[in-house]
Amino acid sequence: MTSLPSAVLFALDHTLADVSSLAPLVNGRALPFTSPAADAYYSRTLAAPAHEKVTHLARLEKMIGHTLLVTCGRPGKYRALTEAWMLLNDVPFDSLLMR
Repeated sequence: MTSLPSAVLFALDHTLADVSSLAPLVNGRALPFTSPAADAYYSRTLAAPAHEKVTHLARLEKMIGHTLLVTCGRPGKYRALTEAWMLLNDVPFDSLLMR
């Protein structure tokens, strides 16, 4: 009997990335994704610190052979910025699922 591939799912914002310092830009509301405020918010996510315990867990899961899926509610136009954050913070991933 063959075993099925295993995958681990991580959320990006508030799980892998600590974006809590950016809360004043959102003020508890969903951003209109076409607004300049959304661009200001998402451009600042590149400097968001990583939640070290969670990113360490992601690296461990990858080392033992799991497929890593990362999800976020960010619009796809911020894919390059999001992937840059993961590279800067040494977060492995096999697939990035975005809005």
